[in-house]
This record gives sequence, C-alpha cells and structure tokens, in this order.
Amino acid sequence: MGLFLLTLGACLLFEVTVGRYLPWWGFMIFPFAFSALMATTWQRALSAGAAAVGLLWLAAAAYLNSLNEGILGVRMAPVFSLPGTWALIAASALIGALTGGLSALSGYLLKYALKGDSRR
Repeated sequence: MGLFLLTLGACLLFEVTVGRYLPWWGFMIFPFAFSALMATTWQRALSAGAAAVGLLWLAAAAYLNSLNEGILGVRMAPVFSLPGTWALIAASALIGALTGGLSALSGYLLKYALKGDSRR
C-alpha cells in the first residue's frame, strides 16, 4: 500500500507541476515511467495510473466547469447524450482513468519484457 501511495503521489505531483506544459497525452508519460520503475504488480500499476490521471482529469474538468459557470457543460452534455454537466465531467474522468491505467500497465509490462521475466 505504501508503494501504491508513493506512485500515486509522484504521478500527481509531476502531472500538476510539469503537465501544464504538455499536450493531453503528455500526462501518460508519468504513469508509464513510474510504473516501469516502481510498480511491483500489474494490479497496483494499473490502479495507481488510473487513480492519478482520473483524479487529475476530474479536478481539471470540475475546475474548468466552475470557471465558466457550467455554460459549456450544459451545452455539450446533450451532444454526447449525457443527462447533465456532472455526467460529462465523470465521463472525462473515466476516459482519463482508462488511458492513465493502460499507460501505467504498459510501463509495468515493458519492465518485465526487458527483464525477460515470464512472471506477471
């Protein structure tokens, strides 16, 4: 659990500080790298990457929604057949969690592919 929280915290810290200068896919570099370096199991790699990016995208979407008083979310939710603004924010967080988790899992699997270890 301690290594999971360390990976989660490190990903969040680097994504908040450096991630503002990268495109959206730049956020996937950090879970990939940290999972390749520190993850002990594929489940922890997947969950840490998904939690880090999902929480970050949830916070970013909620913050941006509050800046424009929800006007954009109210207009965009029907385009995606969603019931409201918060469903749009949740969908954004889910997409971020999926991409972050898969990025972290890829980093973990690359580590074992390079080691030549068949254990996963």
